[in-house]
Amino acid sequence: MKDAEASRKVRDMFEPTTSKATTKRKLSRIPPEKLTELRVTFIRTAFYKILGEAQSQTHFKYIPSSADVYDNNKNARMLSENLYQESSDWLASPFNGENTNDFAVLKRIGSELFVFPPHSKFFCRDVLEIKLNADLLGKFDLILLDPPWWNKYIRRKRAKCLQDGYKMMYNECLTEIPIDKLLAPGGVIAVWCTNSKQNLEELKHKLLPFWGTKQVAQWVWMKVTLSGQPVCPFSEPPGKQPFEQLIFAVRPDEVNTFPRPPDEKIFMSVPSSIHSHKPPIIDMVKPYLPPEPRCMEIFARYLLPNWTSWGLEVLKLQHASLFEENKISII
Repeated sequence: MKDAEASRKVRDMFEPTTSKATTKRKLSRIPPEKLTELRVTFIRTAFYKILGEAQSQTHFKYIPSSADVYDNNKNARMLSENLYQESSDWLASPFNGENTNDFAVLKRIGSELFVFPPHSKFFCRDVLEIKLNADLLGKFDLILLDPPWWNKYIRRKRAKCLQDGYKMMYNECLTEIPIDKLLAPGGVIAVWCTNSKQNLEELKHKLLPFWGTKQVAQWVWMKVTLSGQPVCPFSEPPGKQPFEQLIFAVRPDEVNTFPRPPDEKIFMSVPSSIHSHKPPIIDMVKPYLPPEPRCMEIFARYLLPNWTSWGLEVLKLQHASLFEENKISII
């Protein structure tokens, strides 16, 4: 929340109001719907059912105090802001590296220390350079993408404060990534997508077919607080929602060696304070992959064991200051 909103919420905890003043809204152009109201209702209903089951199993029992609400995660927000400011001076692309060991290691690059998970490989390069290295990279059973979708809100925010935004791409530029060459037979594509109806439609009807694939499942990541409540209220489209979409696609003409991801799965977690930091999905998608899959993340911002990661910010969340050290070898 913004600090002013947190202050109002604390006041309401002690001075609940029975009525609200109404104001006239200035007429403005209504933007295209991000999601249909029916889908938002479905997600909200399913989410509260999952939350009830989780709380019956003793999860999400935390009850925030008024001081917690007023504090508004200040420390986490400040650390996130500092990370963006400091990380811009850490590294300059292009470069790449890997850890071939069975254990995590600390490695110094320049004046900074970074954590490399076991059997991880990374390329700190522009994603449009992948097409020059497709043959060298080989084939992958899972390709995960978190594209910086074109977004007017982020564009305005970035104009005010550079570290609050990120470099966006026009959606048509994504067709330059050679997904069809990188995807192994029977492989799965997973794409994080905003709730923008335009982006969801372009992904389903343009990008995925361009890569020779077809959408088979649409999952929802619910972002919740420690008490299990949505990080922001559900709202009528096109308002902001407390969830994001994860789209899965496969080649439609291939024989299914493994089960395909089921449609309409909903999962929940407490999000990071770092902008656009997504949760790892590998444990949830293992049933749909070979026993030892080759996995690649494009637009990556952190590393994972046994993954290949590619992106201009690929080591942003690997800085040693973000980890607790425990028997890590230093090389």
